[in-house]
Amino acid sequence: MTDTGRSGRPGLSHLEALAREVPPTSCLIANVIEAGTLGTIAGLPEAHKSHVACEIAHKVAAGGRLFDRFPVERVGPVGYWWQDDSEQNELRRMQEYAQRHEYTGPLQLRWYFNQGLRLPDELPLLRDEIEREQQVLVLLDSLYNFLPGIDLKDESVAVILAMIKTEICDATGAAVAFVDHAAWPTDANRGQPRGYGSVFKAAVIRWGLYLDRDGGGLHIEARGNNIAGLKRTVAVWDEDQLELRTLEPQVPGERDLRAEVLDHLRSHHPAWRTSTEVTNKKTHGGIGVRRKDVVPILDALVASGAAETRPAPEGKGKDAVGFRAVVSTMGQAGTTAAGGHTDSLSADPLSPRRGEGSGQADASLVPDARTTTAETDAGSEAER
Repeated sequence: MTDTGRSGRPGLSHLEALAREVPPTSCLIANVIEAGTLGTIAGLPEAHKSHVACEIAHKVAAGGRLFDRFPVERVGPVGYWWQDDSEQNELRRMQEYAQRHEYTGPLQLRWYFNQGLRLPDELPLLRDEIEREQQVLVLLDSLYNFLPGIDLKDESVAVILAMIKTEICDATGAAVAFVDHAAWPTDANRGQPRGYGSVFKAAVIRWGLYLDRDGGGLHIEARGNNIAGLKRTVAVWDEDQLELRTLEPQVPGERDLRAEVLDHLRSHHPAWRTSTEVTNKKTHGGIGVRRKDVVPILDALVASGAAETRPAPEGKGKDAVGFRAVVSTMGQAGTTAAGGHTDSLSADPLSPRRGEGSGQADASLVPDARTTTAETDAGSEAER
């Protein structure tokens, strides 16, 4: 019998709801940032909020570990809207970070410096940009600069954030993170750091990174509705890396494959290494992991500018792509190589001299050709 009186929003019956499959929680960064949701990076002044946002932007765009601890689970395009300082200072900060981490090549990261984006009026503009760039994460630094004339304690802020959740996160699948200020510590809120404003604003936020200063020390806390998070943990500022570090060690047994792959390429420089040579420990002196786990890391290193790729010479089987690290020569003088030209790579202490390490770079490599490991995945899996 047809129920002609049912409305246009019929919902699910109890049995239909029980039968519906629940997909696993999808994270951009394991245990910290949930994909497709609204989040915040909140803290007191001078707690390195923008530095953390900058690190997150680069790591999601290229792969790696947040705080040298939480692995990126989904690499993809990122948009960073920065309206919290002069363009000069914003550029200086992002360039310093990129240079120190060797993100000096093309990267799936787009910067919007002081574009005057106003929300909620320009939500359609923001959505168009996210869809055009296929961004998986958008960071807006800082919240109050995108809501001109609005009292951040007012309930209208929660309404605007709910609109962003619906019209941006739900509609595009992108996660959106606001850099925000935290309320000053009081007896009432001590031990429960949150962004500045009402409880309704806090309720819209599905995940958050909270940075706290206590007697000159720094602490990090991560929490959310569907993530494991991180209990309030002591952190230190690494001036050389421009990143925060937690003092607790990594989870036993975890490996930082990105660092291992990059170290492997550097140790064999200037020779080119195929993905099979990088992974196969027994016959090629590789790092001893599955090739399918290393292929996306190699491609991400190339995308970030930390490595380069060229067609490998004949005789490499079905592994048709060669990789090597791009060794920084910043502040060092090059040496003279064969032919009289300056060999900048040999000036780097990480780079073996010609004929040392793993051998000469193969002269049959074609300099201008570009390819990706995706073209050879199936063949190399069989070879492995």
